[in-house]
Amino acid sequence: MSRERPRCRVPGLVPAEWVTRKSAASIRAEIEGIDGLHVHDRTDFTGPGLAADLDPLPVVIDLPGLGITGYRAAGWLRRHHHLDMHLADHRRISSRLTHADDRETAKALLTALRDLAARAAALGPAPAVTVPGPAHLRLDQVCPPREAFFGPGRGRSGPADGTGTRGGRPGKGPGADQPLTARARNPMAVAVAGRPSAVSAPDRCPALGG
Repeated sequence: MSRERPRCRVPGLVPAEWVTRKSAASIRAEIEGIDGLHVHDRTDFTGPGLAADLDPLPVVIDLPGLGITGYRAAGWLRRHHHLDMHLADHRRISSRLTHADDRETAKALLTALRDLAARAAALGPAPAVTVPGPAHLRLDQVCPPREAFFGPGRGRSGPADGTGTRGGRPGKGPGADQPLTARARNPMAVAVAGRPSAVSAPDRCPALGG
C-alpha cells in the first residue's frame, strides 16, 4: 500500500518530517562527496540478515580514508569548529540531524568536515585495531538462564558442618560465613554473591554438573 504525502493545514507549508528527510539526503550526499569520508547508508546496514530499514537522520561517517580515528576527529572538530559529534569510535564519527537543523547548521557541519579532510594528514595515523566479526562475538549458551540460576553450584550444597565450602574452596561474598540453613532464609545474599539461589528446584543443567 502506497503512502500518501500528509496534507498540511496551512497552504504552502511542508511538514517538518519531509523537510528533514530531504535535507538529510542532501547533506549525506555532500558528505559522501568529501575525499576520504564515507557515509554509511542502506547498502551497509540493510538486507538479508541485517536491518529492515535505516533511519537517515543519524549520519554515521567512516574515516579510514583519512587514516585517523573517530576519537581524534571528534576532538579536533570540537576544538577547531565548536562542533560536538553525536558518537565517536576507533574509525567513525556520527552526527545526528533533527527538524531544528537548517541551511546554516548544515553549512557549519559540511565546512568543518571539509576542513577536517584537508588537515587529516597532520593529525597522525590511526593505530591498527582488529575487531572480531559478528560471528566471533556470539557466545554459546550452554544452559538456559533459569537452569543456571536454580541448578547446583558452589554454595548450594556443602559438608555437614555447614561452612558452605565445596571442593575445598571456601565460599565468598555476603553471607558466606553463615551456615547454609541460615543463608537459605536469605536467598538474595546468595544471589548477590553470584551463586545459585538456595531455593530448591528440580531443574538440572548438565553444563554445571547437574
